[in-house]
Amino acid sequence: MVMAGEGPQLEQVYEVLLRAELERHVHGFIVLGEDGELLFTAGDLQVHGLSRELHELAGRHGLERIVAYTSGYRLLYARIRRYGVLVVTEREESLGLLLHLLEKMFSEERGPR
Repeated sequence: MVMAGEGPQLEQVYEVLLRAELERHVHGFIVLGEDGELLFTAGDLQVHGLSRELHELAGRHGLERIVAYTSGYRLLYARIRRYGVLVVTEREESLGLLLHLLEKMFSEERGPR
């Protein structure tokens, strides 16, 4: 697994997410590293105060997704173990699209099984 902040793979994740925001009208999102640190943000989603707490909750319970309500946001977290990041966004369709784009990108890199 690529650890947060290492190598070109994480830069590719950022590129995919930014492209999704610009071209596919994904609302804001943030990307958290494995220690709950804020790695990257785009759009107007600001959840700095709660990010580490929810990340730790996900890790303790082995959850892939968490829904939390804070400061008027309904947040959807999806942990992507393979990339060592947690993607946070506000809308289910945005989360699904981001995960789909990441899966597509990395499955193409690995080639057919």
